[in-house]
Amino acid sequence: PAGAELVWLVRGIWHEDESRKLCQDLGLILATERVEDVNMGETAYLRLSGARYSEDDLWSISDRLADGPKAFCLFNNTNMFRLAQRLQGLLETEG
Repeated sequence: PAGAELVWLVRGIWHEDESRKLCQDLGLILATERVEDVNMGETAYLRLSGARYSEDDLWSISDRLADGPKAFCLFNNTNMFRLAQRLQGLLETEG
């Protein structure tokens, strides 16, 4: 559909440069699972697994995502709703 954005989470043996180039060529958003891998010059898609994120972790994620033009963050764990709400609150505080 018009306006849809597609995201690719790389699995397997891919070099980061190859993945970024392929996503750029195909108009895809490259998903990452590490905050430090987010490329803030682009739309960011961050997928976070693991059940424990401290307040400092959430501040770090918030600081990183607030710098970009558009960001999506998916928490893939049992506390996902609470963590997403907390991150949203931090981003609104910074905005």
